[in-house]
Amino acid sequence: MKHTHAVGLLAALCCATNVQAQKLWHKPEAVAPEVYQERIVAVFPPLYFGTPRPDPPVAGFYAWKIVFGDADAITVVFRTDSAVAATSDRSMMRGGALYLCESPQQPALECTTRLRGSARSTKDFVEIEITDPQVVAWVRQRRPEVAMRQQFEPGGRFHVDPAIVVYREHKSVGKQ
Repeated sequence: MKHTHAVGLLAALCCATNVQAQKLWHKPEAVAPEVYQERIVAVFPPLYFGTPRPDPPVAGFYAWKIVFGDADAITVVFRTDSAVAATSDRSMMRGGALYLCESPQQPALECTTRLRGSARSTKDFVEIEITDPQVVAWVRQRRPEVAMRQQFEPGGRFHVDPAIVVYREHKSVGKQ
């Protein structure tokens, strides 16, 4: 079984466990990573999507990973550098940074090459913005059709799903 089929199967199993998540987060227009000339914007579900947030907060590592492509994939992760007990998504985002991974299989905490970009959160989503020129150029040149979104939370909780990549041929408007 090819790696992409195995990941797709895993994603289907993960998503099937939360019917509410399927209804809200499997609208292609809501989750498609958008690749502009100068940046990439990837959207993820909010932390603890579909379950109550632990009170008091659980200390641990948070990560949002996106894999563009298959065999020659490029992988980017936004993660905290140390264990965090976040009371809100916003407070967690302040403690994180964007990194390039050597391979899709590399654990998020082992990705150490810093990239340009940022992250923000709202009550409805987490948005990762990649502005590193080399990463944007790589994705625009190879034009992978699908990206795998992976989200990791303390306690072994995670969410994985595929998303069709949308390419915009104009410069983006707004936040840069």
